[in-house]
Order: sequence, then C-alpha cells, then structure tokens
Amino acid sequence: MSAPTVPAPSVAPAPGPSGRGRRSGTGAVVAVLLVVGAVAALVLGVLVVGGSRDPVRAVNRVPGDPGNAGGDGTAALVETLRTHGVRVQLARTQEELTDLRPASSSTVVVISRAAGASKSSTRILRERSRNARRIVLLDPRSEVLAQFGFSASLYPSTGAPVSPTGDCTAAGIRSDDRASAPRVLVVPDLPQRVTRCFPALGQPAVAAVAVFPATAGRPEVVVAPQDWFTNGEILEYDQAGIAVRMIGAGDSVQWFAPNYGDLAKDDPEQPNKPTLQPDVPRWLWPMVGLGAVVLFALMLWRGRRFGQLVTEPLPAVVKAAETTEARGRLYQASGDASRAADQLRTHALRTIPRRLGVSRHAPVEDVVTAVARATGRDYTSVFALLAGPLPVTNDGLVAFATDLSTLEEEVRPVL
Repeated sequence: MSAPTVPAPSVAPAPGPSGRGRRSGTGAVVAVLLVVGAVAALVLGVLVVGGSRDPVRAVNRVPGDPGNAGGDGTAALVETLRTHGVRVQLARTQEELTDLRPASSSTVVVISRAAGASKSSTRILRERSRNARRIVLLDPRSEVLAQFGFSASLYPSTGAPVSPTGDCTAAGIRSDDRASAPRVLVVPDLPQRVTRCFPALGQPAVAAVAVFPATAGRPEVVVAPQDWFTNGEILEYDQAGIAVRMIGAGDSVQWFAPNYGDLAKDDPEQPNKPTLQPDVPRWLWPMVGLGAVVLFALMLWRGRRFGQLVTEPLPAVVKAAETTEARGRLYQASGDASRAADQLRTHALRTIPRRLGVSRHAPVEDVVTAVARATGRDYTSVFALLAGPLPVTNDGLVAFATDLSTLEEEVRPVL
C-alpha cells in the first residue's frame, strides 16, 4: 500500500523588481550602449578622415628615403647634415623635382635608391644640376648612368673580397677610410678616366665606389653604395665621416628620393598608372576598432542574459536525527558490531585529543596517558576503550558505546 502523496509546501517568491521595472532597466542599458556606440563611431570617423588627409601620419618605409627612420632609411644622415648647417631640400616626385631651383656650385645633388629613378626624372635632374658641386648616385642602375653618359656595369658582390680601406683620395674619401663590405660593385667600362675607391682584391677595375671627374657639361659624379649611409649601418667603421664629407661638402643638398611610382613615368602607354603602395590603408585599423566596438555593443544588446534567481521548494525535508538513526539501523542490519564500534572509537580519538590539547597525530599511548591523568581513571581501563579489542556482539557494542560516551563526558577541555 503506497503512502498518500503529501503536497509540497508553497514557498513565496523572493521579492524582486517587477517585469515593468526590468523592461525599463533593459531599455536604459540599450539606450546607453547605442549612445556610446554612436560617439565612438563619430570619433573614429573623424580620425579616419583626418588621417586620410594628413600624409605626415603615414609611416615612410621607402629604402633610402630621408623620411624613413627605419634601418634602411637615411633620416640619421639628413639630420646630421642639418645640425652641421647644411640646408637639405627633399623631392620625392617628378613634380617636386621640377619645383627645385637649379643647383649652384655650393650644392650637392643626391639620388637615393637611384635604381628606382625613371629616365625622365634623371634627365630633369641632370639638366638642373649642370652647375652643381657634385652629384651622388646611391645604388643606381645602368639606365640611370647612361643618362649622364657613363657606360658601367653593376652587379652584386656575392661575397667578393674588397679592400677594407679606401685606397683613394676623392669625393671626400680618404685613403685610410674603412667601410663594410658593399653589396653592389661597379665596373666602369674602359677607357674612361675613373677613380676607383675600395677596389676588389685582385680586380682593380672593380670597386665599391666610382668617381667620374667633372667635365664642361656636368659636375663630378660619384657612384656609391646606399647601404653605407643607412640608419642601420652609418655608424660602422668610417662610413659616417665618408657620408658627411661626400654629401655635406657644400652649403646645401638637393635630395631626390624617387617614390615607388617614379618608374611609371617612362611608360608612355600608361601615363596614369597607379602608384604602388607598400602599406595598408590608414583607415583599416580604425575601422577594425570600430567594428569591434559595434560587435561588443551588439553582444550586450542581443546576447542572452540570466534573469532573477528563483527559489524552488524541496521535494522533502529530512532531519539530521533521522539520517543518523537510519545509518545505525543499516549497521544493525549488517550485523557488523566491530565496524560500528570502530566508527565510535575513531570519532572519540578525534574529539578527546582536541579537548586535552594533544596533537591528533600523537600515538594512542600518549592520548591514553593524557585521558587517564585528566579523568583520574586507571591507564588499563582507558586503554581498553581507546585501543583495546572491539566488541563483536550487539550487547557488547551497547556496553562499549555507553562506556565510551561516559569517558568523553568526563574529559573536560583544557582552558
């Protein structure tokens, strides 16, 4: 016969905000997020527009460019020249090159990354530099040299041994100047009267620097490695002194650093060929940040949220006394009096030492001695309860539990 079903006691819901209040709070949060998102979008939009109109904010990574502060730029050399009182004028496009005044006898003209200069830009520079003090071509190509009437070949050094000293006195180079091994070597075609500096060992016609003397139609022209004058290598050996003496020999410097699109000037079929841009657009990262803000706001707005805590009635309430009684009945049903007695003794050995101030890890003999001293009982009776043999019958278990409980009541805590 099954027991009648007892209905669970009703539990009043926990007090909390009403549904209308929760809806109004959610609406306020959404409104705040929308306002914050709109302000962030406005600020980032202003940054994007302002950044796209400001060319100075772009990072310059053109090799040899005086505005490049990286290892392959020449910003350090230009700043050094300016500190020495040399006026430096920069041009990066053919239009800016045309706007420069014709070079005077106190002006040194420099073309960095000359391999990227177009023939038309080189021709303009040659015409405007007839009266210059010196023209320095850093890493040119054969077509650029041909614009000045030179015939020479350039090829990588590929580890060819080069004299570590200048072995010449020309264009600001001293015979005892030292420099690192160049990456490009120059081979002027004979019979041209050329001064070779830092020649290749065993090959006097090959050198790292070639100085073409001035003529009635042009000034002195120097072909030199650009790597010596970059930010990353200018402090090695005597390269800083060579650069200052070679390029800073006059009162002013006209520096042409062709951009990536200058070579397109030589292609008449594509006059409007787009300029290569090595960097990603400047608006990309602000737009990525704006997208992250919008995504976060959307997650907070539409994301799943936990509601108020809800209390639920328990199916049944069981008293601790009933649990203890049920456990005792299990021991009784199993007929294992020894195990029940061992559980009682284990509990006593945890409680009694704590009352007497004895370590719970102390040997049983020490605990028995302390209990006998505290209760006045003899050592043998206390030892029988705490360390003697356990009862094996129910009657013995009852007597053992009574004696052990009496012993625990006699032990008083240490004050």
